[in-house]
Amino acid sequence: MINGPLADRLEYALLEITMTPNGTYQASWGVWMTTVTARVPELETDADLLAAFKRLRESGIVKLTKPDGTQRDASEYSCSEADDDAFFFTGPFNVNITPRGRQHWDRIKVIDVKQAVATAMEYLKTLMGGSVSKLLLEEVWLSDDEKFWNVTLRVAATITSHSGSDIDH
Repeated sequence: MINGPLADRLEYALLEITMTPNGTYQASWGVWMTTVTARVPELETDADLLAAFKRLRESGIVKLTKPDGTQRDASEYSCSEADDDAFFFTGPFNVNITPRGRQHWDRIKVIDVKQAVATAMEYLKTLMGGSVSKLLLEEVWLSDDEKFWNVTLRVAATITSHSGSDIDH
């Protein structure tokens, strides 16, 4: 999850939820509120979440659709305030990631710290020809723009002294 203004955190949470393998998520308003609030506890009003859905839709990042008895994406959100109650607050609706949305997500997503550390360790092992016996994690911190994990690793080397005994360094 990112830090920053509530609007940015809500949009990030919606995209994080929607970025399933098929890029779509269907739920009722109550489920959306519960799921987003678990990620953004400061969410208190329907208006903030509704505005986040609309911003993502207006930016072309997501497509909002409503199912009917036979089709998952039977009708698209009209963007008319007069239709908000029927669309958002009556039954389930779908949030579908668009191609532009996938590109946007790839730019803003923050990978899990464990994944970042594992990737850094594998990369260092590759650079060193796979012959790293003692690899130690020194520190991890998130960049100021919250897009990258900085990972500091230490390779513990064994040096053989002139007397033939090993010295860990």
